[in-house]
Amino acid sequence: MITSEHLKIKIDLRVSRWLETTSQIGPSWAKDVTNLASAMDTSQPGVSDFVLLPEITEESIVENIRKRLENDVVYTFIGNVVVSINPYKQLPIYSPEWATRYKGSNIYEHPPHIYSIAETAYRSLLTHARDQCVLITGESGAGKTEASKIFLGYVAGVVEGGEGVKERLVSANPCLEAFGNAKTARNDNSSRFGKYMDLEFDFRGLPVGGKITTYLLEKSRVVHQSSEERSFHIFYQLLSGGDDDLLSHLSLTRNPTSYAYLCHPAEDFNDAQTYNTIIQAMQEVGVKEETRRFWMEVVAAVLHLGNIRFEEEVLMTEGDEEKVGVEGSRVVGEEALSHASRLLGITPESLSEVLTHRSVYDQAKKEKITVPLLPGQATKTRDALAKTLYGRLFSHLVTTLNGCISPGSEVEQRGFNVIGVLDIYGFEVFQSNGFDQFLINYCNEKLQQLFIELTVKSEQEDYEREGIEWTTIDFFNNETICELIESKNRGIISLLDEECTMPGTPTPLTFLQKLDSNVIKHPHYDSRAKQSRSRSNPALTSSAPQSSQLLPHNAFTLKHYAGDVMYEVDGFLDRNVDALWKDVVLCIAGSEKSGVREMFSEEGDGGVGVAGGKGQKRPDTLATQFKTSMALLIQNLMSKNPHYIRCIKPNASKQPDVCDQELVRHQCRYLGLRENILVRRAGFCYRAPFTKFLGRYKMLGPDRSTDPKGTWPNYRAGDVRDGTLKVLQEVGVDENEYRLGKTKVFIRHPDTILRIEMIRNECKTWLATIIRAIWIGCRQRQAFLKTRKQVIKLQAYSRRRLHVNQYRKIKKANLTIQKNVRGWIVRRRYKHLRRTLPKYAVLPIQRAWRRHHARIWLGKVADSVRRAGDAWRQVEWPNALKGRSGKSVDESLRLWYRRISAKRYRARLPSDRKWKLTWKATAHDAFQKKASFKDSSGRVFQPEHVQVVGNVPGEILSAITCCKIHRSNPSKQVARLLVLTPSHLYTMDKNHIKDKLPLQDIVGVSTSTLSDGIMMIHCPSNAKGDVVVRSDEFCIEFMSRLLLASKDSGKSIKVTVEDRLRTTFSGGKAITVTFARGKSDHVTVKKGKDGWVVSVPS
Repeated sequence: MITSEHLKIKIDLRVSRWLETTSQIGPSWAKDVTNLASAMDTSQPGVSDFVLLPEITEESIVENIRKRLENDVVYTFIGNVVVSINPYKQLPIYSPEWATRYKGSNIYEHPPHIYSIAETAYRSLLTHARDQCVLITGESGAGKTEASKIFLGYVAGVVEGGEGVKERLVSANPCLEAFGNAKTARNDNSSRFGKYMDLEFDFRGLPVGGKITTYLLEKSRVVHQSSEERSFHIFYQLLSGGDDDLLSHLSLTRNPTSYAYLCHPAEDFNDAQTYNTIIQAMQEVGVKEETRRFWMEVVAAVLHLGNIRFEEEVLMTEGDEEKVGVEGSRVVGEEALSHASRLLGITPESLSEVLTHRSVYDQAKKEKITVPLLPGQATKTRDALAKTLYGRLFSHLVTTLNGCISPGSEVEQRGFNVIGVLDIYGFEVFQSNGFDQFLINYCNEKLQQLFIELTVKSEQEDYEREGIEWTTIDFFNNETICELIESKNRGIISLLDEECTMPGTPTPLTFLQKLDSNVIKHPHYDSRAKQSRSRSNPALTSSAPQSSQLLPHNAFTLKHYAGDVMYEVDGFLDRNVDALWKDVVLCIAGSEKSGVREMFSEEGDGGVGVAGGKGQKRPDTLATQFKTSMALLIQNLMSKNPHYIRCIKPNASKQPDVCDQELVRHQCRYLGLRENILVRRAGFCYRAPFTKFLGRYKMLGPDRSTDPKGTWPNYRAGDVRDGTLKVLQEVGVDENEYRLGKTKVFIRHPDTILRIEMIRNECKTWLATIIRAIWIGCRQRQAFLKTRKQVIKLQAYSRRRLHVNQYRKIKKANLTIQKNVRGWIVRRRYKHLRRTLPKYAVLPIQRAWRRHHARIWLGKVADSVRRAGDAWRQVEWPNALKGRSGKSVDESLRLWYRRISAKRYRARLPSDRKWKLTWKATAHDAFQKKASFKDSSGRVFQPEHVQVVGNVPGEILSAITCCKIHRSNPSKQVARLLVLTPSHLYTMDKNHIKDKLPLQDIVGVSTSTLSDGIMMIHCPSNAKGDVVVRSDEFCIEFMSRLLLASKDSGKSIKVTVEDRLRTTFSGGKAITVTFARGKSDHVTVKKGKDGWVVSVPS
């Protein structure tokens, strides 16, 4: 436990320094604003936080936005909320250097930026181990998608570790944009779906994976786009950037106008380059090549479906008595039908059948009836199939990406925290608003309701609940309009579902009549019927003002928080059901391609979005599914700590440096910025329960060692409220800067909590120093004790060794003394005995004993020799006699025995056998170093190996065949006979003597240590020089016979066995012959620089 007075002194010094810097801060708001502004970057135009505006009005808010936009400053704070303006141009504030500035910093240390929110969310995740979420909201074209990419890029670029995971998370976003974004009249890269992405981190703060959830893809854009709009990006990117082989496989051309679903060409877009970027992103995220190819096949199939046309045809069917003509349709454009069916893995006939016919189950006849479809109905079926295909493809894409970026099972078992990023469609008001705009604006109402709940409303309720003095601020509460849309019994979605399930043929007008009969009195609902009734009965309108312009008969108006929006009910029913005929689904589900079957795994019975089934449960409508997903989304967001990025579009023409103040004012109004600023300005920036506050800042309070009611290291003196007050008083916070509620402490301004946090960080550093010092001291003491123990042990061993050595010396000395004493005693006794016995009697007795022992040993030797018999080399000799001469006698006796036995053995041998042994012994003594000696010694040596034809004087001792090596050209060899007589050595061809050498003139023979057969016979008196011949088989045999012949003639010949030899030819010319191992399989002799080189196989 740390109870040192140094902690108290350290805190007092920090508080005194802080009080010196804050002594001029008074309770007035103007001084607080000045103090807070000092923490901001005052070099920027306007104010960096809307809270710092002198006057909070819509005009001042818009003017501050305009000033900052003109100077390319697009981010502004509202407390911890970032307001982002879309500049419609690239700004140099997203470089790695900028990101590094915000790493590890507080939200107010640097100018406002999305990086500030990203860093705050990440630090909150690490500090509090609580899930975070970032809500990015705003109108379409306000830059929400770019804001989410900037946020994700910061997390990927600044967070250390998890490199592969970060690349996959970043690369997943372009894939979603390609398939889910499109050009609209207001935005060139508008998200036509809602996206919520969880970034998952382990306990160390390292990214481990992610998960993507999407909402309401605008599938109707596949088959129809308004003027100045495009379909989804991937269609144009595939046509522009796909390679020729791929387009050929998909049967596509590069002209978008060739396809009915792409009526607007791709202009001012670099689709080819973007396509390559998308493919690279898919590779980085881990999507396999076959999956990417399958996705492109489905995209191409949708385009080919759009080119399938239908024309009317009269079909003849069997009537009651005769054939009856029935109106139907047939496919026009067999080529498009063939391409689409091939890419989907089905037959053209089956696809044509399900597009032009549908099956109906006749309840009366209990059978299925096939009904032909008119061209208009077939066109609707084709469009429904195209939309469903693309919708299922998008779902397959999201599922695949989730599989690539999701964490492993080990991480899931350990658990992780997440940062959720919500990028969802903005509020939309078009000239003609339909079902899609209704759901999109409902989503924005829910998010605005969440924003109000978590900021304005919850904050005010928190003040009232805690008993803090507070001036209530009015704000637009959109809870009523949310109830109008989603109420379970009388909500618009419930009424729409009820109308869709009504028997008969419901129409958009009957749905509008149902709305008028149920919600006509709601103040946020208006229609033509309500306007007509209000003129006759003004009590219906009460306080809600009515427009003077009458609404169309097929439309109704909802008064959203962002303004009034008129919705045309045409298409509400069809879009809400959004179902395919069961025949179509079953046909596609029977595809030969596994990917298509996987997309339509819920085929037929009970499948989502299938019409025409028998006895199946009716699937949820699209509106109900969307309402359920919104409820889950809100529940998910409510469980996390929220952060906000509010995006604003400066103008409708997408021009840089242009600020439409009226448009900006409208967005500020429906985003509720003014109310948010007022609450932030009048409220408290920080609040925390007493227990949490005291647990974090208890180290700043008094020490319990000096104050019984101290807070460090643990507060145990009573109510935590009193402990919180002690901490605030100890650090010198002014009473006007905080309020204590019933369960929470409220701190008014961020600079106050920043300074408290700064003191805590300094105190943590000092505490860490003390802990480290104590830890190091403990480690050092443990090391000292360990060393001391080792030293004591070493000393004990040393003393033991010294005593052992001393004992051994004493023992040795004692033994020496005892030995000498015993010797002296024995010698004295011996002398005494010698004097008492006859003179010289002892020595004769000793000699007699030794002779007797020697005779016994010789008898043993004789027995061993007799047992050995003729095996005289295998005698088992007895041990030698003891004594100084015993060993030498034993060695001499053995030597004599071997010599005598060997002499007897030789005497018994025949003369020819004895002579051959002599020949081999000579070969062994002279040529045992040569490699071929082992092979040669195993053969029987013969005097003559060839029959000599010719006049050779004298007895032939040996004759062999050989090859004479040419003296000037060693690679040239001539066959010769080598004949040895007692007096001469002859070289002959077959019949004639070529050379004659007297044995008396031969001075030596030479050969190598290798396995070649080259031999050199040195004869200086020969006019031609030395004889160099080669005989691989008889080399050693002949040379050893030559040695014996020379010896018989009384002359000794020098033998040389080396790998570097010298020979002399005519004229005294000396040649060096070098022998070496080579890679060839035979012996080669060549001329070299210094003589001959003989290469011998290994």
